[in-house]
Amino acid sequence: METNARRLAVITGASSGLGLELARQCAQHGYDLIIAADEVLILDAAEELASGGITVRPVQCDLSTLEGVDALRDAITAGGRAADILIANAGREPRGCTVDARLIDARAYIDGTIYLIDQVSRSMRGRGHGRILITYSIAGLVQETPHPAHDGHKAFLSSFAAALGRELKHTAVTVACLMPGMNGSTVFKRGARTGYDSMMKGELSRSRPRQSPAALCRDH
Repeated sequence: METNARRLAVITGASSGLGLELARQCAQHGYDLIIAADEVLILDAAEELASGGITVRPVQCDLSTLEGVDALRDAITAGGRAADILIANAGREPRGCTVDARLIDARAYIDGTIYLIDQVSRSMRGRGHGRILITYSIAGLVQETPHPAHDGHKAFLSSFAAALGRELKHTAVTVACLMPGMNGSTVFKRGARTGYDSMMKGELSRSRPRQSPAALCRDH
């Protein structure tokens, strides 16, 4: 267990997949957790994670909306503890079939992600400590797909993480960006370990998906 055990990690999209694996990494290193997702499975995830003896608070909310982000922010502040780690992993499969619907999807996720990071990072800056990990997708590197707005959002997250890292360069708040190369439980576990370790070390590492199941970029 690390010397910063019993600090608080906030993980979104933590009901399954990569988000749940990242939550497990934080739990294994002694962090109490607030985990969020828009499905009831988040309650099952909380029960599993709490079996390790840490405190876990599940929040079921839609983080593609500003109201959902506000609900998560209120859950954090209600506990009287600031987040030491924020893992922004919320996402969903593209649902829009028309240009308008696709743009609505993209705006929701871009706005929701930026709003969440802004809310949490303000507290981190004020305290002079914090770590942020943003996950995106290999889909952001693919052109001419059936879901251009969704995939454009994924590409945006990579650029946003780099820009945020530059903005926070002279603070004690670090920013990392994790890109899973493909789906699958083995890849999620390995990617979660890579993302957690690099986030905690504050390392700058760039790799292509063909070289690794997870590419991580850090602009700090």
